[in-house]
This record gives sequence, structure tokens and C-alpha cells, in this order.
Amino acid sequence: GTGATPTGTLTLMDGSSSGSMRLTGTLASGTYTFSTPAGFFLGGASTLTAQYSGDTSYAAASGMATAQAAYSNPTMTIQVGQSSISANSAVTVTVNVTSTAGNMPTGQVTISAGTFFLSGTLSGGAYTGTIPGNTFATGTQSITVTYSGDTYYSSLSQSTSITITPSTATYTVGASPLGTINVGSSGASTITVSSSNGYAGSVTLGCALTASPSGATVLPTCSASTNPIVLSSSATSGTGTVTISTTTTTPASRRSTGVLAAGMAFGILALLGLPRRRRGWSALLGCLLLLVALVGGVTSCGGGAASSGTGGGGSSGLTAGTYTFTVTGTGNPAITPAPTTTISVTIN
Repeated sequence: GTGATPTGTLTLMDGSSSGSMRLTGTLASGTYTFSTPAGFFLGGASTLTAQYSGDTSYAAASGMATAQAAYSNPTMTIQVGQSSISANSAVTVTVNVTSTAGNMPTGQVTISAGTFFLSGTLSGGAYTGTIPGNTFATGTQSITVTYSGDTYYSSLSQSTSITITPSTATYTVGASPLGTINVGSSGASTITVSSSNGYAGSVTLGCALTASPSGATVLPTCSASTNPIVLSSSATSGTGTVTISTTTTTPASRRSTGVLAAGMAFGILALLGLPRRRRGWSALLGCLLLLVALVGGVTSCGGGAASSGTGGGGSSGLTAGTYTFTVTGTGNPAITPAPTTTISVTIN
């Protein structure tokens, strides 16, 4: 105007921040110069609004202008629990995103290590994440953290390294004794798998016959429970079962029938093989041979029944003696060589 010099107050707002950032000053000779603090502008284009309060001579008024603000560059620090750690151990990563621009950085951070990725939200400019054990191979490995940026700060990516040493974590496999098994029967051994030095993972049992009496051809068999045994920091041991089964073959009564049939056949052949003029006396000989076969068959049947009652190896075809089975626990993650134990069983 052309009259009195305006007095009163001015308020400056960044429209992009929804009026949350505002500055106020008092006119002097009709002017006021604002000095904006760090963080007043959002990154990118901002709309500034100035509001005049008015005075006794002038009405309230407002005006707008556009300002272009660059995103501020934050600072990131990455801390790992230890600079050198065993391969089976988890790695704790703490990320701090800071700035001297005024506003606390917000947004997302992503921690990556090989094929492993973990994302989280900054809280107070910080985030802590955990990389599971057995993620890294041994040697010097890289951990990369990426910050997404926010309305004030630009994105940022930074890496650090960690030395991974060979894991000392393992597990042991043990078996309860089995003792003696009679032919035709079976026995079960309890297999206990226990972690050592912090092993965590799953263990699958398998078994195989690895030693048997000399000359044995009919062999016992073994089978292991199929559910993996899971080990963790809260479950440091677990159990499974290996079952040993004996094998039975042709019963003695069938062998007796074979003896009887062979004797009868021999008698008939002896009778047919003689000249007609000699068959009179030879018929008697054939009958005697049949009688011997019958008596032998009955005797054999009786012997078979007695043998079956003893449960001996001879009546089943399975050689009596001591057999050794090896039980292997295959881990995931793997331990090389896979831990084993043995089961010795005597079969009567």
C-alpha cells in the first residue's frame, strides 16, 4: 500500500509437510527474513505458504511459492556381534541410520547375505536383525544393508565383512543294547541322537547289516523309523527306533514231504527197471523200499517239529551267531562324515 508501513507477524509453512513445520516472525519496516532449520523442507519440490496476520491498517493476506529441496544424505553404521564366528552360529546385525539434518530417519532396511534376505523397519533410526546359523560358507563373507530412504533422506547401501570359521557343532548317535533274538522273532533298539556344541537341524536315521557269521546266506534285516529327529537350542536330543527282524524259510514239514516223495520215486523206479521174470521177488523189494521211505518221512517230520521248538538257526536257514548292524544319522545341515553307531545282536 501507499500508506503506513505494515506491521504484524508472518508465518511460513512448507505445504508438503501438511503444516507441521511452520516458522513465525515479526515484521520490521515491513519485511522479515526467515532462516529455515534443517529438516524444514521435504525432499523434492515443496510448496511454501506465507501468511500475514494483518494490522490496524492492513487486512490479513497470504502468498505461495515453490522451492526445490535436495534429499539429505544420511549416515549408516553396521555392527555385527563378532568379527569372526563359527559357521553354525547365528549372526546379529545392528543397523543405525543417522543424520545431522534434524529429522530422525525412518523407512525400511534390508539385510542380505548371499541368498538370505531380511527386511525390517527403523525404530529410532535403528534396526537389529539375525542371520541364522549355517547361512554362510567358511571364509570371509559379506553382509550388505540397504536403506530405502524416506521423505527427507536419500537411499543408501553399505557392506561389511565377517569371517566364518568351520563349525564345531555336531551330534552323536547311540543305540540301546539288543542282546539275543530267536529266529522268527524281532527286536527293537532305541536310537538316541544328541547335539554337541550347539548343533541345530534334523537327523534322519538309516541302518545296514555290516557283519555276519562266516558262510551265512539267509540274513536278518533292519529298518529305521522314518521321522527325522529335530535338534535345536531347546531340544538337544531326540530318539528313534531301529528294528531287527529275522528271516524264516521252508518249514521242516515240507522237507519231510520231499524225503517221502524221493523214497517212493526210488522204489517205483527200482521196480520198473527189472525184467518181467524177476518182478515177482522184486515187487517185494519195492514194497520194502516204500516202507523205508515212509518210516524215514515220519521220522523226519518228528525231527522237524522238535527242531522248530528250539528256535535254532538250523531249522530256519538263518545261520546262528552274532550279527552287526550300523546305524547312520544323516544330518541337515550335513556333518561329514555322518555320525554312526553299531548294534550287535546274537541270533539263536
